[in-house]
Amino acid sequence: MVYYKVIHKHNLFDKIEKRRIGIFTTLELAEDAVNKLKKEIGFKQTSDGFKIAKIHRLFKPNYLDIIFYKK
Repeated sequence: MVYYKVIHKHNLFDKIEKRRIGIFTTLELAEDAVNKLKKEIGFKQTSDGFKIAKIHRLFKPNYLDIIFYKK
C-alpha cells in the first residue's frame, strides 16, 4: 500500500529540528494537513520546511489521516 508521510524540518540555532506530522492515505489529505499547519504558530515562519514523501508499507500504520503534532 502507498501512504504519504508529512514532516517538517527547520534550522534551530546550530541544529536541525525535525517534526513528524502524520501519515495520510491520500496526497490530498497530506496537502490539507500542510496547508492547515502553515498558518499555525511555530510553522508559519518556516512554512517552506514541509515535505511530503510517498512511502510503501505492507501493513497499515496504526494512526492514519490525523496530525500527530500537538501544541
